[in-house]
Amino acid sequence: MGNGRRRITGIGLTAVACLLLLLVGGAVSWVWKAGADYLWLTAAAIGLLLSLTNLLRGLRQRRVGVDAIAVIALVGAVAIHEYFAAAVISVMLATGAMLEARAANRAVRDLSLLASRAPAFARLLRGAEVERVPVQDVSPGDHLVLAAGDVVPVDGTLSSSGLFDESALTGEAIPVRRAAGEPLASGVVCLDAGVTMSATGTAESSTYATIVALTRQAQAVSAPFVRLADRWAFAFIPVTLAVAAGAWWLAGAQRAVAVLVVATPCPLILAAPIALLSGIARCARQGAIVRNGQALEQLAAARVLLIDKTGTLTEGRPRVTSVKTAHGSTADVLATAAALERYSTHVLAPTVVREARSQGVPIPAASDVEELQGSGVAGVVSGARVRVGSYDWVVPAGSDGTVAAWREGARAESASLVTVSRAGEPIGAIFLKDPLRRGLADTVARLRHAGLTRMVLLTGDHPAAAHHVARIAGVDDVRCEVTPAQKLVIVREEKAFGPTVMVGDGINDAPALAGADVGVAMAARGASAASQAADVVLVHDRLGALADAIETSRASLRIARQSVAIGMGLSAAAMAVAAAGSLTPATGAVVQEGIDLLSLLWALRAADRHPVSLTGTTDRHTAPAGH
Repeated sequence: MGNGRRRITGIGLTAVACLLLLLVGGAVSWVWKAGADYLWLTAAAIGLLLSLTNLLRGLRQRRVGVDAIAVIALVGAVAIHEYFAAAVISVMLATGAMLEARAANRAVRDLSLLASRAPAFARLLRGAEVERVPVQDVSPGDHLVLAAGDVVPVDGTLSSSGLFDESALTGEAIPVRRAAGEPLASGVVCLDAGVTMSATGTAESSTYATIVALTRQAQAVSAPFVRLADRWAFAFIPVTLAVAAGAWWLAGAQRAVAVLVVATPCPLILAAPIALLSGIARCARQGAIVRNGQALEQLAAARVLLIDKTGTLTEGRPRVTSVKTAHGSTADVLATAAALERYSTHVLAPTVVREARSQGVPIPAASDVEELQGSGVAGVVSGARVRVGSYDWVVPAGSDGTVAAWREGARAESASLVTVSRAGEPIGAIFLKDPLRRGLADTVARLRHAGLTRMVLLTGDHPAAAHHVARIAGVDDVRCEVTPAQKLVIVREEKAFGPTVMVGDGINDAPALAGADVGVAMAARGASAASQAADVVLVHDRLGALADAIETSRASLRIARQSVAIGMGLSAAAMAVAAAGSLTPATGAVVQEGIDLLSLLWALRAADRHPVSLTGTTDRHTAPAGH
């Protein structure tokens, strides 16, 4: 931000200097023509320096930009002693550069709102003492204390209840009460004093750190903004030089310079980039971080959407839907499972523990706990050997039909199954489902309205669960039981239908995100590997923000093209008038200034078109607690 302000200040001073030299020269010209020429020549030198700097930067990147015309026009005007015209061109270039810098700084400022809130310290609880430590020193398992107004430094689990402002992640302005045992994402603000929590991750791996890192990366990538208009320059430069050469051949150098002056392409140099930078800033305010102008253009062109199911179309927070028992009570099954799940690292374990606590079930102590990754957890609970985990690992072969029906029931309901046994005998099973996001069908309809013509669901689930979700969402195709490598192959195949967008939130989605024309990561609960592979990051973890970003990108591209069409159309008309001898270089410079101003004002419409708040409002709801 500091560098951006300094750059704006420097360019602003340059613009003021050029304007003062132009105006003072105009006043002096009434009494001392030579003095006025010196002042205008100084302004021309400043403008030439700006244009040469941009031209050389482009040449280093092996591209010839529209600054070449500005350089030729300035040199030509000075060569035929049209110093006033050269000074006007310089004012135009300097003020335009200032507007571009302000637009770029605005985009950076919008992206910085989240990063500026990142906590630097945490309150670590050591026995009865509270120690203030750098947030990087927090480790999983550490106990932390939150004061009123603290930003939660790392992801964790609440040890006591508290009231939290979660608007930075969810966009909901209404504070949410969270109970003990519920997970807590970093980046939310604690509104109560003395709330305690247990860290489940480090600062570097936390939800909020991922968002901050992506924000800073987006700033770094967007800063050296590559001008969209340079692509049009290849056609415009030869035409301009041809018209100027014809005017020179017919009527001499002065008429040729007049053509070059009115062709000085400020609409190409500034109007299009300002529109795109404004679009990036608006996307940030809507909750979508777009890495650069190229990503914005690709998003505007997208036609095919590929969506990962879990955490994208679903909430990514499994819930207990029912508890089956072979004998005994539901409370016994929950208590026995929770006793071991407290020690498990499986993604479903916290949900089981939370369900037991929410029902007021006392959780007994466990000993000799061992976890077998991919199968489950075993230990001694109330003197008996207990297993909790996958059906095949927990239930012995030859179990009766009632127990076997649990697995069939889970398949029919598209639910996950946590099976519990005691002393080798199954005592019950816990059914869990990851509910679909609210308003999913409406969100998909919004995405279609935004211009996406084909939607494909990708999931590792079995066909029954996948087709159930596909019917509700209203997608065009569904691919079931796919691996990360297969997702990447499908993404490449779908490019035959048009530019592709891939949306995901997990590590397994990273290859597909990188392979799509536009990768979109759900950052609020997504893995950093997925986010780093993405071109667009949805900060608020709501799919509706993607529809907002697509609409904004298309509006920005449309306004950019309109700005160029207006500016270059009027410039072409002015070139014809100048070639006919009806415009002098000085008059042409003033005319071009008016054309440029009109183009820039049109481009700035992209910044304020359908303004929205930082957090946005579309398709949002208060998300339930859970992982």
